[in-house]
Amino acid sequence: MTDGKIIENLRETLASAGGNLNYPFSRSAVIVPLIQRQGSVEIVFELRTRHLRRSPGEVGFPGGRVEAGERPWQAGLRELEEELGVRSDQVECLGQLPEQQRRRDELIVPFVGRLAADVELTPDGIEVEEVFTLTLDHLLQNDFKEAALTEQYTLSDDFPRKYLPDGRWEGKVIRSVRYLIYGKYLIWGLSANILFQLLELVR
Repeated sequence: MTDGKIIENLRETLASAGGNLNYPFSRSAVIVPLIQRQGSVEIVFELRTRHLRRSPGEVGFPGGRVEAGERPWQAGLRELEEELGVRSDQVECLGQLPEQQRRRDELIVPFVGRLAADVELTPDGIEVEEVFTLTLDHLLQNDFKEAALTEQYTLSDDFPRKYLPDGRWEGKVIRSVRYLIYGKYLIWGLSANILFQLLELVR
C-alpha cells in the first residue's frame, strides 16, 4: 500500500469514527430521599454495614449499579426498595442532579425523590445497618468543612523504567474533599458532594 493510500484510508477512517467513542463508564444511580412532614423537610441517609466491599460503615444514599435494560431512575427505585423497603409508588421524582464521576470508570446519576410522609423505612440489614434523617434547616445552618486528599501513583515493577529519566516516575494528585459531622455520623466524599449540590439549589 502506497503512502498516499495509507493517508487516504486513515482520513476516511477518522472521519467515520469521529464522535462515536464509547467511554468505558459503568453507571450507578442514587436517590436522595426527602420526607416532608411536621412543617419541615428531612433528608434520609443510610449507614452501610461494615462487611461490604465498597464503602463499609460509611454514610450514603440508596443506590447501586444500573443493570442492562434499566434507566437510572428505575435502578434507583429498585435499590431504594431493596435497601429500605420503600415501594416505587411511595416515591415522587423531583429531578436529577448533575452526574458525578466516581473513580475513573463509574458515573453516578443522582436523583432527588420525595417519599410519602407516612413511609416506613426498614433497613435490610445486608447493605444497610441503620437509617437516620437530617432536616434541611439543620444542614443549611451548618457549613461543610474541607480537607486535603492525596492520591499517589507509581508504576508496577514490570514497567520498563530504564527508559525514564533517572529510571523512576511518581505521580501525586492533591484535591479537596468535603465533609460534615453530625453526632456519630461522618458525611463525606461523593455523598457530601451530592448533598452540597442539593443544598446550593435550596439556598
